[in-house]
Amino acid sequence: MKRCTRHKILIAIGTAAAITLTSGFSQITTFTGGNGTSNWNDAANWSSGVPTASSVVEINANPSGGLLEIDNAGPSVIASLRVLSGNVTQNFRIADADTSDSLKVNGNLTNESSSTVAVELPFFAGANATWTGLFNFGVAETKVGTNQITLGSGGIGFTTTGNLTVDIGTGISEYGRFLGSFGLTMAAGSNVNIAITGAYTGVDGDVFDFLVTGGFGLATLDLSGATLGGGLTWDTSLFATEGKLSVVPEPNTWALVALALIAFVFMPRRAPAMAVEKKRV
Repeated sequence: MKRCTRHKILIAIGTAAAITLTSGFSQITTFTGGNGTSNWNDAANWSSGVPTASSVVEINANPSGGLLEIDNAGPSVIASLRVLSGNVTQNFRIADADTSDSLKVNGNLTNESSSTVAVELPFFAGANATWTGLFNFGVAETKVGTNQITLGSGGIGFTTTGNLTVDIGTGISEYGRFLGSFGLTMAAGSNVNIAITGAYTGVDGDVFDFLVTGGFGLATLDLSGATLGGGLTWDTSLFATEGKLSVVPEPNTWALVALALIAFVFMPRRAPAMAVEKKRV
């Protein structure tokens, strides 16, 4: 019988007690404010210091002035982000102090309050995460990559200047998409950028369903980073209403096929040889 190995906690009892934790544990870090600022990188604003890549971040207070500002001169990476109900009673923004900051949430994104959280800096999603609650992405790029994001209850939307980038890797088995029964809200002027970052060059008949529920509405579609080869192109007719892109032959390819068919139909055919009956003399 195969034995199951579990994480162990070792406690040394004595004058110098020590606790050793194996990997796989995350630190809950709660934003409590109270320092008179809304600086993400101020350790005094958090219960356990500035969040790290292993932090389960909880927002449990209204940021001063409705702004939680990241000033890290680079990417800030956390395990998950959760806005708690009760103490958060107003809308607030998560923004960068300059153009060099970004935020990556490797896991779930949850807003349990009735207030809207506006994400106004470059945002990178983690794999197989669930986004739930009132979030609004805009001003900077929101990059899903080839990850699958499940949309829970609440409104997930993009402002008029929002940019959403979804990648295609190896094809219909690897591409970014939004799952679940709740859709996105894309305002006019927002952009959806589809980029091929893997080896995919196109297969006639492939269908990419980027948004299981609903479509991308009034958003502008940018396919400049998703060039196909082999005489193939994108059919975008269902993108706005159903969030789908299909791979089809280019119009000139269809024209050549049509000409070949026409030529075949009207091709002169040799009359069958007529039998000559010899008369007997």
